[in-house]
Amino acid sequence: MTKRIVREFDPISNTTQVVYRELDDGGLAEKLNDIMNRNILNWASIVIVIACLVVMVTKLRASVRFRSSAGANHSAETHTGTSDVHLNYAQAISSEQDREKQTSESETSGQTSKTKTFKGKKLPSSEKEKQGMISSKEAQVVRAVVLVAAVFVTCQTPLMAYTLARRFESQFDNKEEEDGKFMKWSKYVFLFGLITNIASFFTLLNASVNILIHYNFNSRYRETIKTLWKCHSLM
Repeated sequence: MTKRIVREFDPISNTTQVVYRELDDGGLAEKLNDIMNRNILNWASIVIVIACLVVMVTKLRASVRFRSSAGANHSAETHTGTSDVHLNYAQAISSEQDREKQTSESETSGQTSKTKTFKGKKLPSSEKEKQGMISSKEAQVVRAVVLVAAVFVTCQTPLMAYTLARRFESQFDNKEEEDGKFMKWSKYVFLFGLITNIASFFTLLNASVNILIHYNFNSRYRETIKTLWKCHSLM
């Protein structure tokens, strides 16, 4: 059945009215809806989501490896430069001690302890901490996208399954046309109604769970929701 809104002349009121009509098209519109809108487009969306997810994870891993190698090279260069500075500083102290032989023993020991303290000083680990924070943030993004994709695929599966089954089993429907004159209940009408309600539930669940996922993983989204909630509470 094709459902349309058409204009018809009403002889009783002598006016043209907009009415709702169901036109018999032999089930063509229903077949196109099941095959195109509820299966082909959904399968294409799932393939695109999974492909984009794989590309994103691959690129993030490559980015993390690149930054890790760059950070390691930078740390090695910094350590080499610091060692040279320490060596030059120690040589300068040694030369100064040779020139100043008349210096008291206490001043010499104090200068030596100062040199050891400078040598034993550790380099700051801000670069490693920064790299760790970046990696953690990227891992959080990956987890959020994986959850959204998994919820989407899971919630769309019942809808695609029952519409595809209806194309292979003509009795799997809520009604069946006979001789073009009247409608009767199909053989699997109750099972069809149950599966339809389950598919509708998962469709609504998909939209509801996405809000919770973004609220948990996206700090900007979370702050926006809190701000809107505060504004709503003040009204």
